[in-house]
Amino acid sequence: MRSRSGSGVRLDRILFMVEQTIFTHQNAITALFANQKEFPGHAWVRDNVYVAHSLWALYRAYMKSADFDEDLIKANELGLTW
Repeated sequence: MRSRSGSGVRLDRILFMVEQTIFTHQNAITALFANQKEFPGHAWVRDNVYVAHSLWALYRAYMKSADFDEDLIKANELGLTW
């Protein structure tokens, strides 16, 4: 079995949190992120820019510390989301 570096494990935990918090609020058609549950069709530009920055930073971190092909696959999936 392959052992992963500590940074790879931490990135996986952060990706799990991103999937649970950010990706659940993403609109499947427009790919925008709604900020309020009362108005799901309304998205603020500011909030979407913050989300894009966080996804871009996570993508860059995965690309920099990719130990295995699995990490590169995760990075490419992140690159396609924003």
